[in-house]
Amino acid sequence: MLVMLIGLGSCGNQVITDKPLYAKAGDANSVRLRDGIWIGGDNCRQLHNGTLSGRDCQGVFRIAGRRLDFIVEEPGSRHPNPSFRYQIADGGILVAQARLLVEPGEAARSREMADLRRNPKYLYVGLRPLSKDERGQITAVKAWILQCGVPGPIERRYSDSVIRRPVAGTLLPGVTMVGDNCTVDGATTLFALARAGENWEGAMMVKWHFPRLEQFVKAQQGRGKP
Repeated sequence: MLVMLIGLGSCGNQVITDKPLYAKAGDANSVRLRDGIWIGGDNCRQLHNGTLSGRDCQGVFRIAGRRLDFIVEEPGSRHPNPSFRYQIADGGILVAQARLLVEPGEAARSREMADLRRNPKYLYVGLRPLSKDERGQITAVKAWILQCGVPGPIERRYSDSVIRRPVAGTLLPGVTMVGDNCTVDGATTLFALARAGENWEGAMMVKWHFPRLEQFVKAQQGRGKP
């Protein structure tokens, strides 16, 4: 659920697989994120001309079932307003498996997106529920991209992303580097990484706010400029 998903691994040090590590049979069907408008970050202040302002503000997105649609992405993103299909598995810790949805029109405009439509990639996000509603649906989570190892210093910087590699000696057994990112040998290793990486750099709070986007926009307009 983080902006780092949008670069599809362009930040480096991310777990990326060519095939899903768990299918529907492994889905934690009882674990539900509440449908509606969610906001990433603790300090999103206001919506202005399609962008958000505020420190640690990571975008607005809509969740409906197992689909996540970004409504407003961080300014400067190379892949604005993407959509993901996701499912959640419980291995003692919750992990969301996310696949970018590429529409035919998007594939026609970009070789990168066309390749992702033919050969989807899967990324993974650890989730720690922070609150639930009266029906038991999750309304706030601590979320973190699953990383290959403890994130090292920035090595290269692009217009909207950085490349980081894991600190030497911090890879868990079953983790194999592939370029700047890595793959794992199965779901057991994935859950081990989720537990290890919860307190590494990059975790953030993501919270449900409104049933519908227009309610969020109306509320923000009433606050005045930040």
